[in-house]
Amino acid sequence: MLTNWLYFAFLAVAVSLPVKALEQLQNPLSKQQALAPSKAFAKDYVLQVLKQPVSSERAQAILSKIDLTQPRLHGVKALVDAENFQAALTALLRHYQDKQFVTQLDDRISAFDRNIADDALSHYLLGNKKSYPTTFRGIEIDWHGPGFFQGKEITALEWGYQYNRQFALKPLAKLFKSTANEDYAFEWAYQILSYKAANLPIANNAPKRVRRGMETYYRLQGITLGIGPLLKWPEFNETLLVELLESIHHQSEHVRSVYAKRGNHLVGELMEVFQVGALFDEFKHAAQWRQDGITRIPEMMFSESYSDGMNKELVFSYHTMYLRLYTQFLELVTKLGYQQALPKDYLSHLKKMYQYPLAMVMPDLSYPQFGDGWKQAGYYRRTFAKAAQLFPEEPAFAFYASKGKQGRPPAQKLFSYPESGFYALRQGFDNDDTVVVLKNGAGEGWWHDQPDNMTFTLRALGREFMNDSGSFIYGSKDPQMIKQREWFRKTSSHQTLTLNGENAARKPSHIKSVVADYGLSVVVENQSYPQLTHRRSMTLLDDQYVVIYDQAIGTAQGQVQLNFQLVPSAVAIDKPALAVTTEFADGTNVTVQTFALQAENPQLQQAEGYISYQQTKKQPRPAWQIVQQKTETELAWLTVIAPFSGEKPAIAATLNQAGEHNKYQINIGDKAYHFTL
Repeated sequence: MLTNWLYFAFLAVAVSLPVKALEQLQNPLSKQQALAPSKAFAKDYVLQVLKQPVSSERAQAILSKIDLTQPRLHGVKALVDAENFQAALTALLRHYQDKQFVTQLDDRISAFDRNIADDALSHYLLGNKKSYPTTFRGIEIDWHGPGFFQGKEITALEWGYQYNRQFALKPLAKLFKSTANEDYAFEWAYQILSYKAANLPIANNAPKRVRRGMETYYRLQGITLGIGPLLKWPEFNETLLVELLESIHHQSEHVRSVYAKRGNHLVGELMEVFQVGALFDEFKHAAQWRQDGITRIPEMMFSESYSDGMNKELVFSYHTMYLRLYTQFLELVTKLGYQQALPKDYLSHLKKMYQYPLAMVMPDLSYPQFGDGWKQAGYYRRTFAKAAQLFPEEPAFAFYASKGKQGRPPAQKLFSYPESGFYALRQGFDNDDTVVVLKNGAGEGWWHDQPDNMTFTLRALGREFMNDSGSFIYGSKDPQMIKQREWFRKTSSHQTLTLNGENAARKPSHIKSVVADYGLSVVVENQSYPQLTHRRSMTLLDDQYVVIYDQAIGTAQGQVQLNFQLVPSAVAIDKPALAVTTEFADGTNVTVQTFALQAENPQLQQAEGYISYQQTKKQPRPAWQIVQQKTETELAWLTVIAPFSGEKPAIAATLNQAGEHNKYQINIGDKAYHFTL
């Protein structure tokens, strides 16, 4: 226990002039130094609040929001009718303490949960969890000031938004439930009470990071999922109940007033409002809250995904997030007894959404890194494990979830989804198999999608060779960060065609998909520019090589670039041959060679190349362009991508101009291939 003078010394630092507080955030105490004074401050703050009696006016105000006509609240109503409001609050508290809260707060304590909860005791809190560690926020938590990491201000806007989601609340409740350690309970209560004092009621002119619905519903989750175990805490009294009920009611109504127009934000908002309406069905507005979710979430699932199952944002990480949200909603309504209210085809469409990644997943169970997505090996295993529980009749889910010990992979090898715009050409589903995924969609999520039609990702021989650049960052107030965002989004940062380096439109069309003796092919087009259509024919040849026939069709004039990028690696560049080859030391490599089909002096020019596997981090990688001047006539190129182990094969390729159109002859090593598209 701190001595009084030490406690008040820390308190003085915490609550002195704003300049001092800012200095404390810039030059923070270590976690160990901050632990004792932070815990002492939180406990004292909470105890001071709990000592304050609830006025009759506040008691009447919160009780007026409760439906006292419910039979189980008969005793509370009798006390209210007798104007004995303090006793009514006591009876209401007893009602909640006796109530069984059926929530999604599981009993598993992950290392992440423990670290976040323990850091929270030192007032090291999480902002953007993908980019920064927990950050010191002061002995008295500063809810509004900037964040600092290694002495520098965090300029990523996402940090401020995620900080206002109060990520620590659920881990704190979990740790209290499993350990009965009151430190976690005091910190849970302190963060809710402190945030409420600083920000509630939410004003119309409050910062967007406070008033936005997404952040509000996360804060609600921290209260609604934690209140069950915390109600057993000896310190939990009528005052804390009123504080929490006021916060729950206000923030639930606030979310409804600022519902997002669409997208994952709206799904999360609706689901939490439903959950509050189901868990706190004593509120008069509870039925309305439940109805919002029951009606609108199924409508969104159908309207914001294509009939083939893919989400319209066209980003696999977001598709998976939607899967998680729709599944959580299904589980939630089932647990709470409202599943009969869901449409009959809810489950069948959810299955389609789970089946879509079966086609596109890489053998390491990562997803193609298109748009605002980041590659994560093994990411899909949990997704397919959940799918195997929901849909045991689909053997492919069990195959992936069990690492091949159960079930079986899909029999199909060519997957075409023209409606959403993704295509997968697969040798198979084993680790060393060749897999190429092509993107050509219109999309409706411009913020997270990118102008990258015809880009692709390639894995072969157990190695990823060509992947999308990623996105680096969502948004920032730092001009340099904004510039980085723009670089990662532009068309020339993807494996597709550009005219004069300008961004391309997203106006796709599907021509055909072919399963033939020589392999698998898809032919697609994109009206990239007003007078230029990019047609790309992609073939997985003989289960091991990728052949791309690109055509620049139309009367547009200017410089045309075919853009290619490899994963970070050493490379050998043969400019006269228009070829680039990786030089991995283990001998597993790929060579990419382009053959221009018009004598217009094509050139291989090295380009700026980066890849981002996580937010705010990037690394250089080989990138190049095949550059050619275009007049009003069509241009065409053949590109052969040959993965190999050991000696690099010799490659030759031609397009038979005199005979049938789109008839190829490809020579790789000592083998010749002939095929027509």
